[in-house]
Amino acid sequence: MAAGGLTHLILEVLAYAADEARERAGGVAVVTLGPGSVTIADDGRGTDTHAAEPGHAVRKPVMSTRDLRFFDSTPPTLLPDGLPRRGMSVVAALSAQLQHTNRRAGGSWSQSYAYGVPVAELAELPSDGTRGTTVQFTADPGLVADLDVDVVRLRALSAAFAVQHLEVTVVEAAPVVRFRTPCREELAIRQQWLGDPGFMAYNVGWEVDVPSYHRDTGCVDFPPEVWDAWYDSWIGRPERDYWFVEDAAGQFVGHAHYRVEQDEGGRRVAHIGASVHPDHRRRGLGQATFAELVRRIGTAGVADVARNELDAGRVAAIRIHRALGFNPGAVSVDPVHGEITTWELIIDPAAPESTPPEPLGTGTSVHPRSP
Repeated sequence: MAAGGLTHLILEVLAYAADEARERAGGVAVVTLGPGSVTIADDGRGTDTHAAEPGHAVRKPVMSTRDLRFFDSTPPTLLPDGLPRRGMSVVAALSAQLQHTNRRAGGSWSQSYAYGVPVAELAELPSDGTRGTTVQFTADPGLVADLDVDVVRLRALSAAFAVQHLEVTVVEAAPVVRFRTPCREELAIRQQWLGDPGFMAYNVGWEVDVPSYHRDTGCVDFPPEVWDAWYDSWIGRPERDYWFVEDAAGQFVGHAHYRVEQDEGGRRVAHIGASVHPDHRRRGLGQATFAELVRRIGTAGVADVARNELDAGRVAAIRIHRALGFNPGAVSVDPVHGEITTWELIIDPAAPESTPPEPLGTGTSVHPRSP
């Protein structure tokens, strides 16, 4: 597995923009964290490309050959995360897809790679009047273990390139999710999810006095004979609701729900839950789902507060709730899971749009007492 994860690969690409910025005594780069991919664009001179013969351009092979200035150099050149710089070819080799576009004074070109190997010829592009290099890549999760990016940390590390006169901006592209009310027949999908130990792994080990709950796997029985009663009690009711979640491609990626209760102070509290299937995690869909869930509760005007309970091991879920403005409150202790913190967000019914989600990765999950 690649050391440093996705954050280190981003720094590898930025290092080339910093090299050019140092030579020019100034430069800018923008890192866009998208669902499943990263795009890094700079305003440099563009990767060296020239015409080998009429109609045939040749580009410096930084993507497909080792950069001998850095690969296994002694002593190693260190990047801001303290790990050795290896070169752009390492990023390409660890990526299932990489698109390299460069725009120079003499022309513009683009080429696609898979695991460091070109999968298409260098294609000439029409000029748009700009110069610079853009690298968009999708790291292979089988080769890069840590695809979660701590945005605050990445911004801090990227700021170190300022000594080379490179100004780096990190922005976050929001993934698209759509909520859809399932029909009764589609509850077979919910049955499959609740019986999937991978999907329900977060739910293991709770002391829940429910006959359908399996403490060893976290799974919950949901046989067809209970579907009608469950549907009538959950779907489209003012005090609770449930949806399947789709991504931009229309695939079911998880589910979301809430139930409203009144607390001792008279507040209407929406207990929220959401879960993204393991096959679709690390795409920013967890936060996008929670943001849309909170927005819907606010629009419906059914609650004053959104609440969720998370144990300390739920690092990604905690990041998501912080990013959406939730505040930590009361803490209880579970003999298996340790401290469990109650997170609350005051619902703003006037806010029609959800908070732009931060692509953090690992998906989020429901509380064990959820449906």
